[in-house]
Amino acid sequence: MSKGISKEEFNKLKPLCSCPDHEEIPWNENYTKKGYPKYIFGHHPKGKHSNKKRKAMSEESKKKLSESQISKRKEPYKATEEEFEKLKPICQCGCKEQLVWSWRYKYTGIPEYKHGHNAPTKGKPLSEEHCKKLSESHKGQVSGMKGKHHTEESKQINREKHIGVKQPLEIVKKRNLSNIGKHSIPKTEATKEKLRQYRGPKSGNWKGGTSYLPYCDKFTEEKKEEIRELYDRNCFICNLDEKDNITKTNKFQKLSVHHIDGDKEQGCNGKPWFMVPLCIHCHGRVTGNKYEEYWIKYIQELMKYYNIKEFMINNF
Repeated sequence: MSKGISKEEFNKLKPLCSCPDHEEIPWNENYTKKGYPKYIFGHHPKGKHSNKKRKAMSEESKKKLSESQISKRKEPYKATEEEFEKLKPICQCGCKEQLVWSWRYKYTGIPEYKHGHNAPTKGKPLSEEHCKKLSESHKGQVSGMKGKHHTEESKQINREKHIGVKQPLEIVKKRNLSNIGKHSIPKTEATKEKLRQYRGPKSGNWKGGTSYLPYCDKFTEEKKEEIRELYDRNCFICNLDEKDNITKTNKFQKLSVHHIDGDKEQGCNGKPWFMVPLCIHCHGRVTGNKYEEYWIKYIQELMKYYNIKEFMINNF
């Protein structure tokens, strides 16, 4: 590669590629700093004894590669809860932890790894020397975002990426346990007066007074128990077991049965039931007015994927 060259000099020289084709090298602005290359991109010989230009892969070879990769993949075994208990599958990452049953395994099959355990270092504790080397390598480093701020577009992209992301059960349990015994700071009279101004239609979560409307008469405690049992008493979004659904005051609470579209007349006037059980944390996220439309679409797509909607119409 030569030194930097101007566009006028480059046009006078009209350099050719050093490969057997000897095609004319196209102009690039980077040549003013680094100079023009000997070969056009993709024309450089692969080895010492090969002078052939790289060729695009044909459609037949692409099909053969895709078929070979598909044949290597193993289809997950779709098992019931009884079969799952007999198998007692273990995570294949090396941690030797037993997988936790989920009602989704009836339709998607049993996975090879626990959620987040497919990394090669997962389940293997790092040595003290390795930890020291990592800490020393990070000392003195300054974050690339120091003094900078995200744009509104990047914020929206980050929101869309993180909304609906399922966290591992271990993290959900730790979060619930960490909140036990914690109470909110008592509000002063001044803050209470400010909050009173945002009651009713002025509230950000106002939905036209739907909270005052009564539920259908058929929406009884027995119906709630049927919905909880249908999903094996697990949260529909994060798969948290009902046993771990604990409030901040260290009290056990049953899973909340959530109306997906917010229609309280479900079960009456010929309207079918569309409900799912949710834990305290997920129920708070779903009922918020800010992302309510997103969560309705998210739950409906999951129900379509598992054919739950048709099952509820025919059996409930």
